[in-house]
Amino acid sequence: MSDSDQRKENEKAQKEIESAQRRETKKESKEEKTKQEGQEDKEDHPGIEIFLRVSQFKNPRRERFRGQDVLVFDFEPSPEFKPHKMAEDIVHNLAGVIWIDERAHQVARLEAYFVGDFRIGGGVLANLQKGTTLIFEQAYLNNEVWLPTYVEAHVKARVLLLKGLKENAVIRYSDYKKFNTNVIPTVVAPKQ
Repeated sequence: MSDSDQRKENEKAQKEIESAQRRETKKESKEEKTKQEGQEDKEDHPGIEIFLRVSQFKNPRRERFRGQDVLVFDFEPSPEFKPHKMAEDIVHNLAGVIWIDERAHQVARLEAYFVGDFRIGGGVLANLQKGTTLIFEQAYLNNEVWLPTYVEAHVKARVLLLKGLKENAVIRYSDYKKFNTNVIPTVVAPKQ
């Protein structure tokens, strides 16, 4: 490759890098602006904060779960809440029981079921039917981090208005391993 070809390639790569940096800066400023305005991230996944906003909690009690003190609550959709996002809509259609680790303030177990049909795409894409159940458990492992240990789902759905679907799934997570790595950054001269 001649020097002029190399220079052109370098300029082209530099322009692509600058373009990517501008896009990233624009994205970061947009995220910062939404945070300043008090709006939430556009990520649409159900977290505990959505459960707290969307549901009403009843029947508080204390129990022991896996040797830990937990607070247990029954939850159901709050009639006053109007969902605006898909994650809020999903949680607003759930009822069940939640176990919260008293010391860590983490969800240790969640049992939830759909109180009515949940339609995706107006029911054209999918329709999760009433009674679909989900169970989720997580544990504090190695006194370091909360990780999932168990997921169970019993799904009844109709897909694309045609196919009825009944699925039962159980996933057990175990044998988590901790790895230590060392990374040594090096810069080598380009090959000629």
